[in-house]
Amino acid sequence: MTQASPTPGNGTGTPTVEERSQEFRPVTGGATETSSAEGLLITAYVLMWAILMGFLYLTFRRQAAVDKRLGELERALPKRSDA
Repeated sequence: MTQASPTPGNGTGTPTVEERSQEFRPVTGGATETSSAEGLLITAYVLMWAILMGFLYLTFRRQAAVDKRLGELERALPKRSDA
C-alpha cells in the first residue's frame, strides 16, 4: 500500500489556507463558451418537434398504405368466395 505524498504548503504536510480555499477562482486564458444555453435549448426543442412530425408523417403514410391494401383485400374477398 502506498502512502499519499504530503501536500505542498507549509512544510508540515498540511495544506495552507489558500490551498484549502473553496471559493470560486475563474480560469484565465481558458476556452470561451461558443454556444449560449438558450440557443441550445431552442435547437433541442426544434429538433424534437421535427423528429415527432417526421414520425407522425411516416406513420400516416404507412397507415394509408395499410388502408389501401385492406380495401383491395376486401374487394377481392367476395370475388373469391363466389368462385
